[in-house]
This record gives sequence, structure tokens and C-alpha cells, in this order.
Amino acid sequence: GQNPNTVVFSDKDTQSGNDDPDTPQAAAFANKVLEYRPAPTQFMNTTATAYKEGFTYQQVLEYATELLSDRNVCLLSLGAFGGYITVGFDHTVPNISGEYDFKIYGNAAYDIYGTNEDKPGGSAEPGIVLVSKDTNGNGLPDDEWYELAGSEYNSPSTIRNYEITYYRPELPGDTIQWTDNQGGQGKIKRNDFNTQDSYYPQWIEEDRITFSGSRLADNAVNEPRPDMPEHWVGYCYAWGYADNHPNDTEYSKFKIDWAVDKNGNPVHLDGIDFVKKLKRRNIGGSKRSSEKLFGRRMSDLPQGPQDAAYVLSRAKKRVISSSHSSCRTLPRTTVFGWNGEGDSRPAPRLGSDAP
Repeated sequence: GQNPNTVVFSDKDTQSGNDDPDTPQAAAFANKVLEYRPAPTQFMNTTATAYKEGFTYQQVLEYATELLSDRNVCLLSLGAFGGYITVGFDHTVPNISGEYDFKIYGNAAYDIYGTNEDKPGGSAEPGIVLVSKDTNGNGLPDDEWYELAGSEYNSPSTIRNYEITYYRPELPGDTIQWTDNQGGQGKIKRNDFNTQDSYYPQWIEEDRITFSGSRLADNAVNEPRPDMPEHWVGYCYAWGYADNHPNDTEYSKFKIDWAVDKNGNPVHLDGIDFVKKLKRRNIGGSKRSSEKLFGRRMSDLPQGPQDAAYVLSRAKKRVISSSHSSCRTLPRTTVFGWNGEGDSRPAPRLGSDAP
């Protein structure tokens, strides 16, 4: 995928319209990028991957954190399959059993032309969400991670233990090659717009980088329209994934109760301190190869429907101001936030409701 995403974490203590970073409410914003490892992308080695010439990995993290502090400017790319970012809070997000604990606002939109299948689709680029609790109290994301098991967790089309390796090109301007543990191979193709020397991260010393984990089934289908031979529709999964359904649906909310361990066993967490978002689809039919993530300062989500609309209006503004010949070129805004009191907007029923 190639669509930008904006990330904001927030809880119900935030007051409507309060953007002052010096207020107690603003102090609840997630305040640090703890891990950032984008997979190859056409935006590599630019500010969209928090990079300036000569930067080390530590400098990339520091710059990403700096960018994260600006809610309106920051743009970070996760790249192709496997890319991820981890953000920390200065407080623990509590688990309220049976309730939605946080919400991820995105610019996922249903296709304006409809779809050829009897299910919603549009600009969805589902991403897996993981959570972790700072059990050892050292402020680092080095405790066990738990996947929030969405609707596709037990699907036979989800590939467990998928692994993909990208190889550093030998010469500037060369295409990146990749192989996976399923016998697949391919290329991260270059385009005419992003002409930097390499789509491989310059700050990584290794000549190959490997990502592993669950791979969701490719959801993008080319459904041509009149005068549009390429019109890619990203079909939505039922629930449990970031950037999957529009913001005004139930399916953009998350429960810590969905957490499972590495063996798929449900676990109970009384709260979380870290959230990780991962690119978990391989490259589909689109000619571009990178999911972008706008990293905004993380804050507590507004309290009620009126306040929530304030956040949504900012996301909608990005959609309106963007140029789009098809749904796949829409910018996207992803907001990670606690579920606000009274946030009970209706959602379409897909036949596979979240537990």
C-alpha cells in the first residue's frame, strides 16, 4: 500500500479543541518513537522515513520522535511488508473488560463507485496491531508483545510465520530484490517520481533485512471502471485492524481483551504501555510499494461524540483537500486513541461482529 496514515493516541481526559502542548491533557500524548524499522519503500532515505544524510539509527529514532511532536506535519512511511513503528506512552492505558479501550482513526473510505463483491471495500489497507505492558518497568518495549486477534486471525488465508528478506542493491538506482519462505520472489520497483539513489535504508549496515510474522491475505483487487483501467479496491476485513474501515464505524475500535500470546491463547492484560503497528500485507497490484504513516503527537481521545467529531473533521479535511482519481490515492489519517465516553456512533453490520 502507499497511502499515508496519521497516528494519534488519546484518552477520554482530553477536552474538545485543546491542542496546547503545555496543558495537562496534552501531557497524555504518546511521547516517543521507541522502534522504527520501515521496509523498503519509494520514500526511503527521506524525511518520510525520518532520515537525513549520514543519520544513524539512533538519530532516526530521535528525529521520528521530533516529527511525532508535530500533529500536522509529520509523515512516516512503514514501507512494504513487515515495516513497523512502536510508540510509547507516559502513562498506562487501562483495560476496561468488555469495552473498547482505544480507537484508531484512519482515512479508510468506502469506494465511491461501490464494489463488485457483496462486501465493503475502498482504500482499506489493514494493519495488525500489537500491544505490550511495561512489566519490568524500564520504559522500553522489551516485554512480551500480544497481537490483537482480529477477524482474520484464525482464517486459513492468514499465513503464520511468514518471512520475507529484502536485499540491498549493488548500485545506485538498482531495483530491490526480495525472497520469502513460501518460495516467492519479486522486486520493489522504482518509479519516476522518487528518484533517490536507493529505496533501501541507508542507516542499516546489513546488506539484507528480514521481517517475519503473520501475513494477511492480499485484499486489493483491480476493478476497472470506464476510463480507469486500473482502479484498485482494498476490501475491508470485518474487524480488528487499523486503517480498515471508516472512522464512523464500530470497526475502528479496539479492545485490549482481544490480546493473544504467541501460541494464540487469550491473555488478560490490566493495561498497556506500548502499541505497535505493522504492515502485514505483501505488495499487491498497486505500482507503489509503501504504506505511509503520519506520526502526530499522541494524545488522550476526546470525551464524547461532539469532541470526537472535532478529530474526525481534521481527518476529513485531509480527504477533501487530496487529489484522487481512485480510492487508493487518498491520504489517510490514523489516530490511536482511548474510546471516549458516549462514543456510540452506528456501524454497519458485516455478519462477523467483533466480540
